[in-house]
Amino acid sequence: MVFNLGQYANTASVTRDSMNQAKVKLQKTVSKNVMGILLFLTVLNILNMVDRNLITSFGTDINNELNLSDFQFGLLTGLIFVVLYSIAGLFMGALADCVHRSRLIAAALIFGVF
Repeated sequence: MVFNLGQYANTASVTRDSMNQAKVKLQKTVSKNVMGILLFLTVLNILNMVDRNLITSFGTDINNELNLSDFQFGLLTGLIFVVLYSIAGLFMGALADCVHRSRLIAAALIFGVF
């Protein structure tokens, strides 16, 4: 029995080329989506840092308005912030293991806006 494999070799080559082209298109699409998400999260991080630094920038006005001493303002912007941030980070990390992360990020954004 003799098999002619020549006809199948061309088919396999065409299929392989088609698959490679499909992979390249998929990679371009995924990389655009990933870059968009990365840019969005970068902008959110910048806004978060600006928000954190605003309280320090307006420290004198806040002290006068709330009648805080420098020690109390230091606690507010230093130790208390770090402790609350650390505790919240622990709970959010545990929650991220249980919940879909995209939904968790969306909920955090919505909660942060209000």
